[in-house]
Amino acid sequence: MTVISARPDMKSVNVTVTVSGPVSVIGSATQALTVAGAEEKVAHFRLGVGSSVGRATVSVAAAGEVPRPRPAPRSTCGCPRRARPRWTSAVVQQGRTWRGDLALIGYPGTNAVQLEVSRLPPMDLGKNLDYLIQYPHGCIEQTTSSVFPQLYLDKLVQLSPERAAKTQRNVEAGIKRLAWFQTSAGGFSFWPGYGDADEWGSTYAGHFPP
Repeated sequence: MTVISARPDMKSVNVTVTVSGPVSVIGSATQALTVAGAEEKVAHFRLGVGSSVGRATVSVAAAGEVPRPRPAPRSTCGCPRRARPRWTSAVVQQGRTWRGDLALIGYPGTNAVQLEVSRLPPMDLGKNLDYLIQYPHGCIEQTTSSVFPQLYLDKLVQLSPERAAKTQRNVEAGIKRLAWFQTSAGGFSFWPGYGDADEWGSTYAGHFPP
C-alpha cells in the first residue's frame, strides 16, 4: 500500500489491514511508518489464501500522527482579535529610580520583554513593530503605508540583524508591488490592473522614496 502524506507537520502513519472471507494476514496486520512531512511511503503486507472458495474483502486504514497544538493561542500586539500582552508605563523624574515587576505570559522560551525609553510621550513602537514589519498587501494606500515607515525604523529603534534584513526585503517587495499599480499614463491606480490613475494614490505612492 502506498501512503502519501500531504502535511508538512506529519510525523508518523499507522497502517492497518483487515480481511474477511477465505483470506488471512500473514504476520503483523499493522505497520508504523515514519514520515518526514510531506512524502510518500510504502507499507507491505503478506496475505494468504485458503483452500476454500468464496468472496474475500481486504480493507486498509491509515492514521497519521501530528504534533499536538498548544492549548493556548499566541498573545501578540497589533490585532484586536487576539489577547493583548501585559504592559506597563511609568514617568521617571530626573534623579529618581523606578522599579517594576512584569510577569511573563505564555510558555517559557516563547515570551520576551521589551523596554522602551523616550523623552517624548510613549509611541509604543515595540508594541506595533511586529504589525508594521509584514509583507505588503492590499490597495495602493495599504501597500505604501506598510513599507513607508520601515525606511526609518532603524533610526527609531534598534533592530536585530534578522529584523533589519526582513525590513529591507519588505521595502524592496513594496517597490516591486507598486509597479503593478502604475498606469500607462504614469500615475498609480487604486488597485492593480485598474486603467485610471487615482490622484490621491499617485501623490502618496509617488512620494515614497524609490
